[in-house]
Amino acid sequence: MPQPGPTRPLNPLRRSQPRFQEPPRPVQTLVARLLEPSLAVAVFVAASIGLGAAASAQGLILCLLVFGLSFPGRDRFALKPLRAAAAVLASWLVVLSLLALVGHATRSLTVLDTRVLVIWALATPLLQMAAWWLGRRWLQHVAQQPRHRTVVVIGAGRPAAQLAQALRARADLGRQLLGHFDD
Repeated sequence: MPQPGPTRPLNPLRRSQPRFQEPPRPVQTLVARLLEPSLAVAVFVAASIGLGAAASAQGLILCLLVFGLSFPGRDRFALKPLRAAAAVLASWLVVLSLLALVGHATRSLTVLDTRVLVIWALATPLLQMAAWWLGRRWLQHVAQQPRHRTVVVIGAGRPAAQLAQALRARADLGRQLLGHFDD
């Protein structure tokens, strides 16, 4: 009677041990990813309304392009102020450059009100930095509250060490890692 060979997993691409790269993404990440794209669109709409520019299909298309180019935003709340400002400005300049290329290629640079575009181009990164500052202050306030959760990682292998490292790197989430152990 033939002996059965070693069993193979049903899915050969699946690893036998789960890999933990980082803890589950908190609400903070969702807010950070929506913050910069939403602010860019909101500033354009506010500048258009403030200057009495008529709503147009071209303005809507610009808003969709901006949101699409800048989504998902980055979670910059852990960055230092100068680095966050440089990152916000650099990403905004990339978006503006891509929009200018699209506008030039489609010969539509003069379709929208120039005053609205200038105010929008200058005010957006300033408001994004203000939102970053407020978000950072709020996270620092939340982290100082006594509502910290204590966390213990079960396991002493490489995945457990990676999870522990990821938890230590994100102390702003209000989790205190007590350690990790294995049986």
